[in-house]
Amino acid sequence: MRASETIRRHDDVFAEPVVALRRSDTGAITPLPGTFAIAPASTVAHGGVPLVALSDAMLAAIPALERYVGLDRPAEVSALAVAAHDDVPILIVGEAGAGALGLARAIRAASRRRSQPLLELTGPYATRRWQRARKQQAATAIVELGPHAATDLVRDVWVALACPSRWRWILVATRPAEAEAALGDAILARAHTVTLPALAERTDDRAALIDRLLAPHGPVAFADLPARAQHALTRPGAFATLDELAQAARRVAAIAQGGVVPAVARALGLELEHLELWAARIGMSDPR
Repeated sequence: MRASETIRRHDDVFAEPVVALRRSDTGAITPLPGTFAIAPASTVAHGGVPLVALSDAMLAAIPALERYVGLDRPAEVSALAVAAHDDVPILIVGEAGAGALGLARAIRAASRRRSQPLLELTGPYATRRWQRARKQQAATAIVELGPHAATDLVRDVWVALACPSRWRWILVATRPAEAEAALGDAILARAHTVTLPALAERTDDRAALIDRLLAPHGPVAFADLPARAQHALTRPGAFATLDELAQAARRVAAIAQGGVVPAVARALGLELEHLELWAARIGMSDPR
């Protein structure tokens, strides 16, 4: 197959050309020449090395998948990239704050359905949104399972998963038991399951994760921050959610580059006094 070809799969969902191979155990990326005999999301072995074929969308999504799944879990990230492309149902299990909804959106962005509508069936109005949107021909739905999920919504999801559907289903639960109680083992056996570590458990990749969160905001590296700032960002229990850590990384990057000045405070949406107190607490009152 040539890289310029596009293969029709089913309905209006398409495969994409392969642009790279990812070593599934180390995460290393290998660009490919122009002609291939494999399809996107295929797993192959070359010289005993396990490889996964990536499309442009899959390749672009790897950093986002790593952000939530873990930068030290390349095999699981590779398997999730394949599942995202292959259109199988996906179950995300993670405590509140681990980033399950963010990961679900990243999966959709990596999939061949990224141009189709996205329906987030979470919160108290999930059933109402489902009733309005269920007649759409094709879409991706993110469904939050658990004790507060509406019974009629869960029933409709069960029916949709039990038979061929033009919808893509991404399920979110805080514990495996919630998903099992809602949908049953037979349905879940068809889903790809990924378990997210709690933020407090991400000690092995915490520094690399913070570097990843700092990168969009300028040339600031975790290793170059004051020791107190490093400790503040890595201290167990300091941040309840991944979003809180990302917000702190944005503040640190802004202070490291611009200092504790009114312009930086305005850019961060903070009062200068608030920024001064926050910077003093993490040892960055005078970062330069």
